[in-house]
Formats: sequence, C-alpha cells, structure tokens
Amino acid sequence: MPKFAFLVSYAPSYWEGLLEQPSDRSVVTGELIEQAGGTIVSFDYMFGEHDALVVAEMPTSGAAAALSIAVGSSGVIANLSTHELIAPTDMLQILEKAKQVKSHYRPPGK
Repeated sequence: MPKFAFLVSYAPSYWEGLLEQPSDRSVVTGELIEQAGGTIVSFDYMFGEHDALVVAEMPTSGAAAALSIAVGSSGVIANLSTHELIAPTDMLQILEKAKQVKSHYRPPGK
C-alpha cells in the first residue's frame, strides 16, 4: 500500500482542547485513518514549522485526499499538507523512466 506523510500545523483551538482534556491523539488519528481504509504507521509531535507528522499507508491517493479534507475541515487545523512517499526501490524505476522521458524534452526556445 502506498505511504503518505501528513504534515500538520494545529490551530490554537486544538491545543486549548488538548490542555482541557489531555489524550493520546495517535489513537483517534489511527481510528480515523482506518475509516479511510488505511493503517497508521507513526504519529509524532515535533517542533518547527509543523506541529505533527503522521505517516500512514493508504489504499489510494483518493483515500489520502479524503482523509486530508475530513481532517482539514475540522477547524482545528491551521495547515495540512499531504505527500505521497516514494520507496528507494520505486525510485530506481522512476529514475529509469525519467531518463527515457528526458531525451524527448526540449526546453523553451530550442
């Protein structure tokens, strides 16, 4: 199953709710991912531009998009970006295809 990384930045209301009722949000997140047909791989909070990184195996990019829309529309997410991850073994095939395609590419003006 394809893997996706979800980079999450929370709105202040998320932190307010978590301060009022502390809970392990990885459990809720895992259940939601399962509802979309996927499996949670990891959930970690972090410092910096984003507040959390969630990695999940999702059956399709459509399922990942549906999950992003559902979570993003909740009102407690300030920013959410979804990225499909590429395994190193898959990258070898992608590079070979890119090599073939590159020979047909013409930059503007040439």
